[in-house]
Amino acid sequence: MPGNDCSNPMPIACGDCFPGNTYGYTNSHNCGYGHDGTDRLFELLIPYEQEVRIVGEADFDADWTLATVCDPVVGDLFCDDFGGIQTDPTCSSLTHNDYGYWEFTQVLTPGLYYIWVDSWAIELEGNFVLEVLCIDPTPTPTSIPTNVPTATPTATPTDVPTGSPSPTPTPTPLNPTVPATGPVGLLLLIGAASMMLRRRKRD
Repeated sequence: MPGNDCSNPMPIACGDCFPGNTYGYTNSHNCGYGHDGTDRLFELLIPYEQEVRIVGEADFDADWTLATVCDPVVGDLFCDDFGGIQTDPTCSSLTHNDYGYWEFTQVLTPGLYYIWVDSWAIELEGNFVLEVLCIDPTPTPTSIPTNVPTATPTATPTDVPTGSPSPTPTPTPLNPTVPATGPVGLLLLIGAASMMLRRRKRD
């Protein structure tokens, strides 16, 4: 029978709401005090880290187990008669027993998990509803950098070397002064005097 023991667990997934019963099943699991009656086994695959909420309800005195390994005596995450706040699974129409409820919430890492719907005593069996709800982790917001205007670099003035002022050329006189002394000067004076005499004779 599917879900009778670890050789054939019944698959259940996030979002599933499963109504079932323990009639005809065997007592293949006992993780602690109680858990002596027939039980039903489910296998839950968590593909990535999620917050998982499991809600169970039964019309008999049920016991509940959640484990990370499929083992007849292991209940490392939960092994008890009831727990949490009594909540009706969304697909349930049962009237639950006073000890027939379970609510479990925890962040689970990726992997396989095993859920047993068990009963307190050998003679107890009945109907139950099991629901699994998963909440994806809230992504951490990534800060968006604000565009900061880039300052325009100020041009640095380049020093232009200042050259020495060009010397002002000394103008060459158009009419050089004739020296008035020396032999040359004397000849010029004689020539000038001769010209004056000639002009007077003509006059």
